[in-house]
Amino acid sequence: MQKLLLMLFFSFTLVITLNLFAQTEEDHIIYGNEKFDAEDYKGAIIDYTKALEINPNSTSAYVMRGNCYYNLGEYENAIADFTKALEINPSHLKSLFARANCYRIIKKFENAIQDYTAIIEMDPENSDALGFRGISYYSIQKYQDALSDLSNSINYNKDNSRFVWYRGKTYLKLGDTVKALDDINKSIELNPKNSYAYYDRAGIHIDKGEWDKALSDLNTAISLNSKDASFYYNRGYTYENLGKLAEALSDYETALNMNSNYESKLKDKIEELKTKLTEKKEDNNKN
Repeated sequence: MQKLLLMLFFSFTLVITLNLFAQTEEDHIIYGNEKFDAEDYKGAIIDYTKALEINPNSTSAYVMRGNCYYNLGEYENAIADFTKALEINPSHLKSLFARANCYRIIKKFENAIQDYTAIIEMDPENSDALGFRGISYYSIQKYQDALSDLSNSINYNKDNSRFVWYRGKTYLKLGDTVKALDDINKSIELNPKNSYAYYDRAGIHIDKGEWDKALSDLNTAISLNSKDASFYYNRGYTYENLGKLAEALSDYETALNMNSNYESKLKDKIEELKTKLTEKKEDNNKN
């Protein structure tokens, strides 16, 4: 009898202990959130996966695991998780928006537009959904649609530099240089660190033959971002039109070294500038 009671006691104790240490879906989500906040996305994925093993219908776990994949640049995995979340809750705006952004990043613009449209149908004044749908339309060359969406977005939020800049780019595509310049100037005021806005503004100055203004903007663009060959190519072109052949040659060579696609444009140009510089040096020596 004593032996039976002792066995029952240990069995009861074991059950209580296991229950105390059993981790719930909520526990794993909490652990995952802590790792997510610490930017340990791979560790967080493990915890969210454990939460889903306990509850395969956890919208929160799918969304947060999708966010981890997004931050790791694993966009297809992120799309799969956001899609699962939407199967559970079709009107989950955060999942729709996140999936739309993934589609846009991997250049599946039609899919992105479809998701942004679903958000706008539920929330017509969602300036971010309108703005990013506008950018998606821009990317597939539907410039009038892009202009409409970007303008509506800016009506709700005038201080989003990215959307103002993209509207400026859209005006450029539609041939309205005046409005394009106004928007690009405004976007630079809102975000002075956008190298591509300076590059776009330089392009307008180049088209107008305003070489000094173009040079100033290209210098700023390169100071902010020295990794884009097109910046050096256009600055080289600007230097050439200003008669600064040595500077032009240097920039053309830099552009070619950074991007071999410029070879067809620059191979002969570089040789031509070298010849001109040699002749100029010889002329100076004679004098």
